[in-house]
Formats: sequence, structure tokens, C-alpha cells
Amino acid sequence: MRVRLLGVSRSHGGGKKDEGPEPDRVETMIFKVLDRQLINGKLHYLIKWSGYGDEENTWEPETNLGSELLGEYLRQTPPKETDLPTTVFQ
Repeated sequence: MRVRLLGVSRSHGGGKKDEGPEPDRVETMIFKVLDRQLINGKLHYLIKWSGYGDEENTWEPETNLGSELLGEYLRQTPPKETDLPTTVFQ
């Protein structure tokens, strides 16, 4: 299993974005992509982090992951019907 370096904040600070440096930003290794789902209309992937327990798995947006890592996961995992956004007509 290959791991990838992903620069995302592992803090639970409420998602506030500030200009300037992020003191709590940690470079963390991805152990494995476990699943995918749409969250607010955008594709997210469930990440298992190297060195962390399953309770620390997080849903990360597609833009946070490298194309090589996603390609590897998608080659091994068939598409889901729920991967496509649906439109509700009222």
C-alpha cells in the first residue's frame, strides 16, 4: 500500500479560514482511501490516516487529494450510482 503526503489541517477548529500562516497545519500521510460520497453536491473521499485510528478518519474534498492517489482508488473501485449529483424538481 502506498501512502501519500497531504497537507491538510488535522485540527477541529470549526473550519475558520484566515489569511496568513496556519500554526496548526500538519503534513499527514494518507494510508488509504476507504470510500466516497457526495457532500453538499461535491465529491468527498473517506481517508484513513497513517498512524491514526479509525475514529480519526475524515471526509476530504476531491481537491485535497492528488490525481495519482485518486486514480489508484478509482481503478480499484467501481463507480457508485450515488456518485452523481441528482436534481430535484419541485
